[in-house]
Amino acid sequence: MPGPNEIQKEGLTSFVGAVTDGLYGAVAFDFKSPHDLLEAKKSWFFFDEEYVCLGAGIKPKKSLPVVTTINQSLLKTEVSVLQDGIKSILPNGNREANNVKWVYQDKVGYIFPEPTKITISNQTETGRWSDITDQKNISKELVKTDIFKLYFNHGDKINETDIHGKRKMEKSPSYEYIVVPNVTEQQLSETSANNRNIIILSNTAEIQGVKQTKLGIVQLAFYKAGEVEIDKGQTVKMDSQGMAMLKMDGNKVKELTVADPSRELSRILITLPNIYKTKAQGIACYPDEKNNKTMIIIDLPQGVYLGKSVSIRL
Repeated sequence: MPGPNEIQKEGLTSFVGAVTDGLYGAVAFDFKSPHDLLEAKKSWFFFDEEYVCLGAGIKPKKSLPVVTTINQSLLKTEVSVLQDGIKSILPNGNREANNVKWVYQDKVGYIFPEPTKITISNQTETGRWSDITDQKNISKELVKTDIFKLYFNHGDKINETDIHGKRKMEKSPSYEYIVVPNVTEQQLSETSANNRNIIILSNTAEIQGVKQTKLGIVQLAFYKAGEVEIDKGQTVKMDSQGMAMLKMDGNKVKELTVADPSRELSRILITLPNIYKTKAQGIACYPDEKNNKTMIIIDLPQGVYLGKSVSIRL
């Protein structure tokens, strides 16, 4: 096996961190593997009873198989799925299934906002502990146990080019799913119809964001400057990379939280729909009455507090 210096390598990007008000939060990761240079934009959005996982801009630098693992764990119960609108219990085995809306195993549900193709495995796996470590005195005995695996298979042709050197696949793979822990199958089935009040606002290599309509919370990750529509005619714009969380009261923002996961900025400039005139130290509001929007400049913590979130009431 490779030595520790070949396994433990520093990351190649600085944008990794979170935005949080201490109760709710989101995490974003501009991922670039130091081993094979696989790239992806990955984010996680946490609410009361579920969290949302988004991935976009998945680009390998080599022609290697790429998968996104949703879960791999001990198989403790039967595996139920809703496929093509029909619920069934899967026999043991490994299969790629199309048009899957949800999967359920061991009190955890996995919802796909749009029915999707997914690989599901529920079977006995074999291996040796000595296969995955170079430590001494590790057992070489063959171990067998029942394992549950759920993953997206993005394939190994993502980087394939034609004879003219042009990429055949212009749109890189992406994924979207919702994890619901500690749920019954009936609750999962009933709440999957409206995706548990989750709306995917954006899932691109530039911006990832979701809205939990029941809680009135919007969470956004900007990997670069841009804007995203959070409701009809309601747009949020950020002039740099960064993250934002909006707690809504109707179409008005009652609380705004921002952070810079890259820990490189001294301030964040964000433009919100509607008019706000909040006055506080380190915050400047510039209302645009004509266009019904407000530009807000927020000073960010520095020194040892780089990356820390800042919350303001509007």
